[in-house]
Amino acid sequence: MAQLNLTRREWKRFKDDNNLSDAGFFKKANVGPLIDEFHKMGERWHAEDGDSTDGRKFLKAIEKLQKAFGKFIKNKAAKQELSREVYQQIVQWRKDLEDVGDELVDFMRLHAKSGGNTRDAEIMSRKLDKMFNF
Repeated sequence: MAQLNLTRREWKRFKDDNNLSDAGFFKKANVGPLIDEFHKMGERWHAEDGDSTDGRKFLKAIEKLQKAFGKFIKNKAAKQELSREVYQQIVQWRKDLEDVGDELVDFMRLHAKSGGNTRDAEIMSRKLDKMFNF
């Protein structure tokens, strides 16, 4: 599955390295906390073997982070702090998020069409493997 390899710590370092100031209270994009939420929802979805409820929550986290990146770009462009390199990196992260979301939607559609049988068989196989230490 596609992934976003960005942590909150890396985001902070990215902002520091590129001299990007913090926004005012009302203009904050809150990208850092949303990166954490994205990873938390992704881990939860994987841990629950692709449960559709967790999948929808994961999609919502992706959507929120996409919007936060967009707001961040607008805020920095308005303050004239947005270099071409910074913009291109954020666009790449947004593309990575889009890829994760597309794959998640595809998986959820496939799972719904198969009635969960394929995924259920995979889950049962893994559980049996664990039981018998294969």
